[in-house]
Amino acid sequence: MNQGSKPLVLLTLACLLAQSAIFAADIEFQGKLSTQTGIGIPNGHDSANKGEFLLGTLGAEGSVTAYSDASTVYADASLTYDYIVKEENLTFRVKEAWFDYNGGWWTVRAGRQLTAWGAADGIQVADVLCPQDQTSLWSSDYSESRLGIDALRFSLSGESITADMYWIPLFTPNELPLKDGNPLKKIMIPSSVEMNGTTVSINKVTKDSFEKPDVTLSNGEYAARLKAFLPFADISLYGFYGWDDMPVMKYAIGQSISITGTYERMTMFGMDASIPIKSVMLRLEGAFFPARAMAVSPMAQAANQMKAYMQGKQDFEYFVKRNEVAGLIGLDFMPTGWTITAQYYINAVMGDIQMLDRERYIQQATCSISKSFLRETLELSLTGIVDLNHFSSMVNPSATYSVSDQLSVSMSTSLFFRGPDSDNRGTYAAYEDLDCISLKAVFSF
Repeated sequence: MNQGSKPLVLLTLACLLAQSAIFAADIEFQGKLSTQTGIGIPNGHDSANKGEFLLGTLGAEGSVTAYSDASTVYADASLTYDYIVKEENLTFRVKEAWFDYNGGWWTVRAGRQLTAWGAADGIQVADVLCPQDQTSLWSSDYSESRLGIDALRFSLSGESITADMYWIPLFTPNELPLKDGNPLKKIMIPSSVEMNGTTVSINKVTKDSFEKPDVTLSNGEYAARLKAFLPFADISLYGFYGWDDMPVMKYAIGQSISITGTYERMTMFGMDASIPIKSVMLRLEGAFFPARAMAVSPMAQAANQMKAYMQGKQDFEYFVKRNEVAGLIGLDFMPTGWTITAQYYINAVMGDIQMLDRERYIQQATCSISKSFLRETLELSLTGIVDLNHFSSMVNPSATYSVSDQLSVSMSTSLFFRGPDSDNRGTYAAYEDLDCISLKAVFSF
């Protein structure tokens, strides 16, 4: 949780619960207990994590919804124990805590809330409003990785059009895998890097290494969504002005490397459309990020640092601003008992990219197939994604069985494959030591 907003969120939660107990005419409680364990498996190569625990969590989550006339109060909180990480392994999180008043054609919602933007399935294009929990590769659903924003939302609604406007006074960044023991940490922040034939160690990096914007009115975020329900399609337009949820990393290089960073301003204009064509749903989504801050490569930062040192300066250029465009086209087909989804995604950066540690175009394709059996108590699914630049890929077969209305168990396998390139590049090649089989059980009440 954002430490700067934690007291405010807890106070808001307490007030909401008190109000619900006093004024509500109807109160609903829901909850669930869950456990998930993942073990590393070999995948045609000598995996460094074969037989190691890569995932292990115990979780409890509860929510309360209170209704009274035109008002609604909702709160959802979770407690998770992670026995894989070696520090701060008990996490309490307020997912949502908001008050909503419905005035008919207008609605106001205040507090911590979750909102999904875009029409993509599991890929972030225009879905920039809520930050992401990036501490695990094995979330069962992309939607589960969203974190709530502390916001005031004002909505207008008509017969075929709705408009949402957000003021977000408190910035919440992505949650990064920085805890010791998290298997993703060494991928995001390795312990050392090779520079000019020399191995240079990297100092410990924590969430405090990244400088967040001060909590002031001028540092607030603003967003808007306009959604139209037309006879031939559902179309949405998006606008966002706030802070990038990912920090721009700065590498200060000496006898060792100190990684710090900042969160930079970001603007996004986006759109999506869902168009039914007979038995197929066509989904389109696009986003434009003008002058987005992008970190230059560590080698370029080292050169810039040396140049600044020779000029007697302490600061050096560690990011540049470039225009970025992202787009997606997807197809959904749902014959009886089946759900089939296919998507193509592209991300492009304009201007000079010589100093950037990325390619001008990043392309991916995804495919997902699922089918229900045994009166919809058993669901089998297969999801695959391939990066079309270097043809590294990920495959995820899974099975979920509903033992009862309250208890479900599932098993899934995540397999990562490097591309055919001899230099082992590719988006998913970095994860090949994280091939994993996981078991999960959820009891709802």
